[in-house]
Amino acid sequence: MKTLRNQNYWWKFEQLPLLLYLCKWLFLSVLSGACIGSASALLLVSLEWATQYREHHLWIIALLPVAGLLIGLMYHYWAGTASRGNNYLIEEIRSPHDIIPFRMAPLVYIGTVLTHLFGGSAGREGTGVQMGGAIADQFSRLFRMRRRDHRLMVAIGISAGSLPRTISTKSIPHQTDWWLIGSSTTIRKVRPSRIIPATASI
Repeated sequence: MKTLRNQNYWWKFEQLPLLLYLCKWLFLSVLSGACIGSASALLLVSLEWATQYREHHLWIIALLPVAGLLIGLMYHYWAGTASRGNNYLIEEIRSPHDIIPFRMAPLVYIGTVLTHLFGGSAGREGTGVQMGGAIADQFSRLFRMRRRDHRLMVAIGISAGSLPRTISTKSIPHQTDWWLIGSSTTIRKVRPSRIIPATASI
């Protein structure tokens, strides 16, 4: 009986690292989700304003080429690696090397809002995903995380960043697609260690 009690004690003790690991990633997921959710809310409000302004000032559509030129110049001079967009995020999940530059978030935000304002066609999901990945990965630098943890932070950002499309279309499958990418190394291989952080960030 005493041996059984000792075994139970050691079993509980051995689970402590797992509990700490879970608490760590739940905290980071909620923290990242709050920041990314706020950025997504700003994006949705800005796009609603841009759409309403354009509908009441249709002449502004004539300036779409000028807006396109400004966006192109902005990316040419300031984007750097951030210009690679969603592909860059997926590459960093599969084979992490660098911290996603924060400038990806404001650049894609400004570009998307300007495109909508002047009557261009631009999706919300890609914008939210890029903003989410860039914001979440800044915690990798802040907390000096290891490479594999940096990979998970990008996954968290991708999952949380898909929120704008889900809200605007009320379509859960769109968010599920990016959740699967965020929680996997390849589309066919979901990683259980990423499911809880990726879900908690949403």
